[in-house]
Amino acid sequence: MPDPAPAKRPASRAAKSSYARKVSETMAAFDEVALLSAVRKALEAGEDPKRIVAALTEGAAEVGRLFDSGACYISGLMLAGEIIRSAMETVIPALEAARRGGRKGLVVLGTTAGDFHDLGKNLAGYLLRADGFDVVDLGAGVPARIFLKEILQREPDLVGVSVLLLNSVEEVRRLTRLVRDAYTDRPAPPFFVGCGFLGPNFPNGGKRGRREEARRFLEVDHVVLDGWEAVKLCRSLVEGKGDPFSGEAGEGGKGARPA
Repeated sequence: MPDPAPAKRPASRAAKSSYARKVSETMAAFDEVALLSAVRKALEAGEDPKRIVAALTEGAAEVGRLFDSGACYISGLMLAGEIIRSAMETVIPALEAARRGGRKGLVVLGTTAGDFHDLGKNLAGYLLRADGFDVVDLGAGVPARIFLKEILQREPDLVGVSVLLLNSVEEVRRLTRLVRDAYTDRPAPPFFVGCGFLGPNFPNGGKRGRREEARRFLEVDHVVLDGWEAVKLCRSLVEGKGDPFSGEAGEGGKGARPA
């Protein structure tokens, strides 16, 4: 796929808002041709690539809501994943061009058995790569013991798991316990869960309340709600600054262990 044409002049703020809205709407409508056209036009007009990815994230969140309501099924989620992959291949060169600094660390990502949703995971992986992280994506539906085997073999700086379906919650808990038990003699890599959808078991209050409840429910220390939060969390942890979304002082870096 060719790189987008260089922008001749920046678009106005109103035009940028219009481009971002078009990207989000076409993503949520599963219209790959229109989405790729909207992404290319936005880049050519000088749209900030981060704003484009934010619009893709909004579109992906709408797909998740459609799935939750029964308006789309697993096949729809898989299709949306392929559409996002095509769109991100167009945006990534612009994101990488704006990246600062060298490589930041290795992140292992995956979705555990019981959950085949990978929209959020894929977006997080693209954003982490663009930000300077090396990413190993294990895919979806990975059993906890296979996930653990990959972690022990690769010795990553961070581990991320995507959760959409409540069916996978017990497998996530199993993985956190396996990681904790496997690292009794050395610090474990920080373990975070991406929870774009928190379901009826979580409070309807502010984002902080949902995040804290998710930590307890999933038995993990770190929870992010979208791909951009995953980037911010990983940056902060590898720099030893702890969890930027927690009210408690985190240990940061290697040594932040699953609960």
